[in-house]
Amino acid sequence: MFAKNGKLSALIMNNKFIAVISVILAIVIWMWIAIDKSPIESTVIKDVPVTIDLEKSVPSKLGLEIFGNKDYKVDITVSGKKFVIQTLDASKFTVTAQMNYVDSAGKKSLLLKASTSADCDIINLSTDYIEVYFDTLSTKEFTIEPIVNTELENLVSDDLMLGSYVLSQNSVTVSGPASEVNSISGVQAVVDINEILTTTSTFDPEIIFKGAKSTDYLTTDIDEKDITLTVPVLKVVTLDTTVTFKNTPSAFINEPLDYSVSPSTLTVALPVETADEIKNVSVATIDFSTISSGHNTYTFSTTEISDYSVLSDVQEVRVVVDAYGFTVTNYSVPAKNITLKNIPDGFECSTDGKQIDSVKIIGTQEELSKLTSADIYAEVNLSGVKLKEGENTVEATVRVKGSDSCWGYGNYEIVINAKAD
Repeated sequence: MFAKNGKLSALIMNNKFIAVISVILAIVIWMWIAIDKSPIESTVIKDVPVTIDLEKSVPSKLGLEIFGNKDYKVDITVSGKKFVIQTLDASKFTVTAQMNYVDSAGKKSLLLKASTSADCDIINLSTDYIEVYFDTLSTKEFTIEPIVNTELENLVSDDLMLGSYVLSQNSVTVSGPASEVNSISGVQAVVDINEILTTTSTFDPEIIFKGAKSTDYLTTDIDEKDITLTVPVLKVVTLDTTVTFKNTPSAFINEPLDYSVSPSTLTVALPVETADEIKNVSVATIDFSTISSGHNTYTFSTTEISDYSVLSDVQEVRVVVDAYGFTVTNYSVPAKNITLKNIPDGFECSTDGKQIDSVKIIGTQEELSKLTSADIYAEVNLSGVKLKEGENTVEATVRVKGSDSCWGYGNYEIVINAKAD
């Protein structure tokens, strides 16, 4: 025992041992003071996000959604021991918006409730409520109405006129709160012009929702920057009338068949940029497959003339095409000379393997005598045709490849087989 006491006394008398024990005791005492005797302080935790959980909430069960801002943040004032306060950040706090009493559409004040996982006290929030807009979702499509506002008496000089306004986008789909969408009576694209126009001009309009009680929460399927409004400036001219032919045998491209148009002139409005370059106005396009031998008469409505604005007080034009000196001979189109083009995606198509009989070919007697059935072809254009699996009856147009001055007259029905890929 005396030996042990001697060792302990020697250890106590050891300066190094005493130094180590002193450091340990100092650390322990400092930690005890820092933890147990730490002063109480307060601080502000900034930008704590607010959780708005619609799932299984009262408004979600009523079909209500949130429109507008959904990202709210608040500042929280807290108090606690200094060593705790110094370690706090927004991740230690949860702020939840209470939605128990949201039972109808409109702007609602939601009470905020805060909690924390840290050992501190929440003193207050920078705001106790947030304003949130609730409503059911509604979507409607509107035709856009072009509007030009001006303080001028006329936008163009007396020798010019305005054409119909042209929008790059004719309709718009509007989505948002039902109360806002349902208040819209129309959509306008509005431009203000206060200078005389001498050429066709394009503007960036302002989109106006007529009657809308608010547009705060509305969205559209297009960007306003993508919409343009073009104001055509036209020149009034009187031009000779003519017609255009298609599927024309090469012999008649430069030397067309005799034809006449009544009236022989029309007063039209043309884009001012090209008015001086255009010498005549085509009133219709005539397919050679509709021209028989002899006297052919066609009537066209002036409303069908899409390239020009007709100003003459004329509702119809009459075209006479004379194909005298030509005769008609019947031929057959061999099955191998029947071709299909523009077959719709998703289908495989083939003919029924039969020839087309009694096809009318028009030409001079001399040219017709040189032809055989091997010179006669038929073409079926399936573009835009709604096919069904199995047999389909479609129209074929006859072509003559053995002569530059003969043509096929009429359209002929054939049967093709369609099989889905």
